[in-house]
Amino acid sequence: TYNPVRDIRLPGNLPKAPRQLPSTEELQIIQSHHEGFDFLPFFLINTGLRKSEALALCYEDIDHAKKEVHINKHLIYYGNQPIIESRTKTVNAIRSVGLVDRVYDLLPKKKKGLIFCNEDGTPYREHQFRRLWKEYQKKYNLTLTKHQLRHALATMQFE
Repeated sequence: TYNPVRDIRLPGNLPKAPRQLPSTEELQIIQSHHEGFDFLPFFLINTGLRKSEALALCYEDIDHAKKEVHINKHLIYYGNQPIIESRTKTVNAIRSVGLVDRVYDLLPKKKKGLIFCNEDGTPYREHQFRRLWKEYQKKYNLTLTKHQLRHALATMQFE
């Protein structure tokens, strides 16, 4: 009967800067590197998936006849422990996403299990993923975030 957040107010000094799209140079780097972990940013910029959706994506979610992936779950972290929930962030996030040929053709050719994972097939722990993303940023001198890739695709498609 009591709403615990009823009296909480957002601070008035939060930054209101618009999200910056990756630069043309950053987009070219992402589009031209897709080996190993580099395939994840390439996949994100070409599909618009959330990081949590991509990290829960399995080979079984791919419809090869239609060249699309079915999004019906996401990965969250409980502490450092990855947990794949059989639901999405929102009800409307359950969907199918088409794969352009350049993405479909570069998908690793495994038959089952997670697409983005450790060598042994287990999901990335949170600290592993953060480290891999920072190494990726450093390797190519990038500052972009995973979520910027989602917004970049939406903006490019709109334009």
